[in-house]
Amino acid sequence: MDRKRSSLSVLAAAILFSGCYKPPAGPGPGQLELTIIADWEGQPFATNTEYHNVNDYRVFVDQLRAYLSEMRLVSATDTAELLDIDLVDLGGGPVTYSFTVPGGTYTHLLTGIGIPEDLNNSDPAQYPQGHPLSLSNGTYWTWTTGYRFIIFDGRYDTDPNGTGNVLPTFSIHAGLDTCFTLAEVQSLLPITIMEGVTHQATLRVHVDRFFHSGTDTLDLAIDNQFHGGSNVDVALRLMEHVKHALELE
Repeated sequence: MDRKRSSLSVLAAAILFSGCYKPPAGPGPGQLELTIIADWEGQPFATNTEYHNVNDYRVFVDQLRAYLSEMRLVSATDTAELLDIDLVDLGGGPVTYSFTVPGGTYTHLLTGIGIPEDLNNSDPAQYPQGHPLSLSNGTYWTWTTGYRFIIFDGRYDTDPNGTGNVLPTFSIHAGLDTCFTLAEVQSLLPITIMEGVTHQATLRVHVDRFFHSGTDTLDLAIDNQFHGGSNVDVALRLMEHVKHALELE
């Protein structure tokens, strides 16, 4: 009888201990400062500035704005949500965000280029001024009930030695649900987040690569317009180039 009581006592103690046990907590959160910088062949990018693209055309970009969405850091075992959605003026200089991120080591960043379908088809009137999806940003296509994901406007000259005013224009406004693109951006170095420490990282956007990738080139003499019409191929190709023009360091 005593042996039986003793066994029951041991079992009860084991159950009590297992109920109170908590596994060791993971590393605490730290801060990430992420700066988005646009450049052209490694130099700071600026609108209304003469550049030469992959075709050796003289190119002046007048406006470059893009939506980034569903941005998150990815580790071997987890993800850390960073940004739901924002409209980034890539011609306006560096943009810096500050995020609180769970501790850990992250190897790459995932970001949507454009607006996910549920938001793209939402009512823009519900968003207050200052919100990335507000009508005040001038990015909503009323006629097609959706947003322009990238606004890429400028002028070009096919003569690399040309001078003076440049009149031919390009205007590629990639939108429509089919243009939403998810980019997986590998970090040049692992991003290690530690409790109480601010880690700084840079997302570089190489604007010169918007015109080409390893297998395709946008020739502005031909591929220079898209506003939601039938030539969606131009917009899809631009989005694919943008996807490969991102670099995390």
